[in-house]
Amino acid sequence: MTGRRTGRTVTGRRTHLTAPVLVPVAIGTAAGALVRAGIEVWVGQAVISLTIVNTAGSLLLGFLVAWLAGPSALGQRAGRLRLLLGTGFCGGLTTYSTFAALLAARAASGDFLAPLLIALLIFACGLAAALVGLLAGRAFRRRASEADSS
Repeated sequence: MTGRRTGRTVTGRRTHLTAPVLVPVAIGTAAGALVRAGIEVWVGQAVISLTIVNTAGSLLLGFLVAWLAGPSALGQRAGRLRLLLGTGFCGGLTTYSTFAALLAARAASGDFLAPLLIALLIFACGLAAALVGLLAGRAFRRRASEADSS
């Protein structure tokens, strides 16, 4: 063992946790968290803001997964975009911990139906958004490859 920290990328290749990997993630995470904070302040209601940020993040991540899958004209930039927008921005934008804490607080107060309904709502919105994002990303990728080949 060399003592160097390594991990796996979305594509399964081994990568070292170096500045070219960590910097895009850090920048994306900061931007996503700032957007989430702005939405939370603007909306002012926890359930609605959580639904908005988690749905938007699921939509964007679904799009990115489909668009950036496999080889493309973007080359090495695709990996950096995955780190910046997927891992970073979407990771900073979406929040499971706030979602879980909100549901736990409501359940601890004796209200069990509302947390269950909120969980179903946010999960259903996120799943539907991810599916729409995947379909849109595939269509975008297909059009981009057709444009590149002509």
